[in-house]
Amino acid sequence: MESICISDQESSSNSEDSDDETAVQRNAFIVLQPPLERPDAITDEDSDYEDTVEGNNQLNEQLVDLLHSAANSALKVKKPPYSSSHKKWFDFQCRISKRNLGRLANRLANAELRAKALRALYGLKGNIIKDALSHKSICILFDSLIKPILLYGCQVVGPHSKTIKYISNLSCESDPTLALKYIANDHYEKFHLKFIKWSLSVHSKSSNIGCWGETGRAPLIYEVCKLSMDFFTRAKDSDNVLVSAAFQEQANLDLPWYSNLSKLINKYQFQANLRANVKQSTLITHLMKEEFVDNWKQAKADSPKLEFYNKIKSEFGPEKYLTLVRDPEARKSLTRFRISAHNLFIERGRYETPIIPRADRTCIFCSVNFGAKSIEDEHHVLVGCPLYRTVKIKSGFYPSSDCALVDSLSNQDISPKDATKIAKTVHAILTTNTAYTNYYKSNGFHIIYDNCIIL
Repeated sequence: MESICISDQESSSNSEDSDDETAVQRNAFIVLQPPLERPDAITDEDSDYEDTVEGNNQLNEQLVDLLHSAANSALKVKKPPYSSSHKKWFDFQCRISKRNLGRLANRLANAELRAKALRALYGLKGNIIKDALSHKSICILFDSLIKPILLYGCQVVGPHSKTIKYISNLSCESDPTLALKYIANDHYEKFHLKFIKWSLSVHSKSSNIGCWGETGRAPLIYEVCKLSMDFFTRAKDSDNVLVSAAFQEQANLDLPWYSNLSKLINKYQFQANLRANVKQSTLITHLMKEEFVDNWKQAKADSPKLEFYNKIKSEFGPEKYLTLVRDPEARKSLTRFRISAHNLFIERGRYETPIIPRADRTCIFCSVNFGAKSIEDEHHVLVGCPLYRTVKIKSGFYPSSDCALVDSLSNQDISPKDATKIAKTVHAILTTNTAYTNYYKSNGFHIIYDNCIIL
């Protein structure tokens, strides 16, 4: 028997008082138990039913009973003792009813499962202190508690999606930006990106390319593909008469579940066969992720919004500063600065009505005080603008040139001390920029300077 324990990691007291009960109440145990014996609902000898309405209904009911029995034996939530004050949000969200399993067999449970996963995500948000956990810990919680709910039954429902069909038809001539946009619109990935942006503390309009790159998390559709291919192989080689007949029917009628997975396997099968010692689905998933990374790099290079990010980010993978920087506010500011989810004029001008041309998104401070028409972008505020000289000296990070800035932000061997210096400097710069922009919009500013720059 295996178990996963999630606790608040508080030290336990040696005294035999109520602190022990409180510590127990804060623990939730998820116990994975071995499956029970196969129910008597369906056997190989009794798999023939009359070809009537009553026979079909009987077969459907017994299939639902089998699914329900398998689910109950595979996942059980063990409630800790003394749980009168414990919030049972995870137990509630993981409860899968017999009715939902019956609908899943008919491919009608997508919306309900997404709603359950969303409620579980809100429950997770309400039961943790995000700033007290590292980004890696938050991702582990998502993968352990939320993702299994979201991907429940994806082996049956997933291959019917247009995204898998689209991936199987991708070629080297496909537009990488459009390919990533299509993948981002998949219902699995919409949920995944919602979580990623929440974990990074960036707004919902932040670049998907930047969020994928900072966390190193590939889209969930590739995991759906792997689980579906494994299920495809098991169904194809199954000794069960009912499963074998259902698979053969899919092949004879060339139904979407069979045709989409067949195209996907055939597309990558030749390359996968070159490494015969590894499982086929694992190799194909690896090849699909490599294709995704290539498209990610090309789309990042082509994006005008990610011009700065393209200079400091070359390889797909999680950034070390997410773990090294302990100050949550400084870490959030550094993330926003890197992927252009900040409030500098180079980004703010995109959302003005009408959109301000890139050449006109100039630094207010330099325009008012020196008459300079410098674009207020990441390079300007960290290297050129005198408004932030004091905060850079105080924080200990003052790059002398654009090259030094890029080298500092792209260094993968950076120490925790240097990473914290950079993050605190960026946080101070963004805070100062917001304060000065608000001051510029006030009446007091224009009384003093007697001029106005249209934002």
